[in-house]
Amino acid sequence: MWMALAMPAGMMWGQEGGREQILAVYQATLAAIRTVNSEAGLLRMVDAMDAPEWVGVLPGGRTLTRVEAIGQLKGLLGVPAERRPGMGIEMIHVAESGDTAEVVCWVFVELPGGELRGTIARDKWARVEAGWRRVRHEKIFPERPLVRTGKGFGLMGEVP
Repeated sequence: MWMALAMPAGMMWGQEGGREQILAVYQATLAAIRTVNSEAGLLRMVDAMDAPEWVGVLPGGRTLTRVEAIGQLKGLLGVPAERRPGMGIEMIHVAESGDTAEVVCWVFVELPGGELRGTIARDKWARVEAGWRRVRHEKIFPERPLVRTGKGFGLMGEVP
């Protein structure tokens, strides 16, 4: 145990910089969502973030395959880039251990009128030869208003 206390965090939890590298992947993907304009570009965007074995879990427990998720993302191509909302992400918690990491994050979009709508997600990541790739994405609850006209929302509704 004393060895763990004496070792720098980067040695204890794998290579340093995993958090920053994962955040960069999230940010690049959210930027690509605004500009992707072809099915080939969409597939490149997904490949740059998600491992081939990626799986999603929806709030009700339903499993979403990578093929199903890509099918849903294809709907983006029908929306002009200038009309797609900008998305944001805030990493709440990162636990990195060697070549794996778990990230809990708040993913949101800002709508007109100052409303933030989003969800909390838990993602599992693996460091592979190509870099960090997400292998599991779990939405904790359905997308919903998080902030409206400066007031936050709790799990059951508006916070007084």
